[in-house]
Amino acid sequence: MFGIAAQAINNQRQSTTKPLWRADYGTNLRDTAGLLTLAVEAGSDHIDRDRLSTQIGSADRSLSTQETVWSLMAAHALIEDSATHALTVNGAPQDGPLIRHYESDMALDPLTIRNTGPRDTYLTVTSLGVPDYPLTAGGYGYEITRRYFTPDGKTPRSTARAPGPACGCPDHNTGSRKAGRAL
Repeated sequence: MFGIAAQAINNQRQSTTKPLWRADYGTNLRDTAGLLTLAVEAGSDHIDRDRLSTQIGSADRSLSTQETVWSLMAAHALIEDSATHALTVNGAPQDGPLIRHYESDMALDPLTIRNTGPRDTYLTVTSLGVPDYPLTAGGYGYEITRRYFTPDGKTPRSTARAPGPACGCPDHNTGSRKAGRAL
């Protein structure tokens, strides 16, 4: 049943005919997300999950409410699918999505992440933090300058940072695009 639905959606994507009923209700994207959701929840292997996921993720326009909801339901079904939970971290199996948050005091021991399942999986590693050294001003096509103003918009007599209210102005015009920093 899911294989037939996938073929029908593929045929719709290649068709140039207009919708039979209403042009504003139901789209190929919504149907693709719905098919992926239901097939994953049913445990079907008669669809190409990666192809359908790519079709959903490559939408280059604003999504309708139905498309957004069905896309979210497809993502949720993929996350909850026990067949995709075949990752181990340092030999320990993972139950659910693999998400880790480490604080600055974590040991820098390496992690071994292994996929023990029959399907390929994507792994995204994101690192973020605050540098422990001062950053230099920079950027392509931007210049960062700093000017000080009192809350009533006047230039203070001294630019030395003193306790009390302060504000910044991002609009210092020196002929190039500017980015400012509020203080």
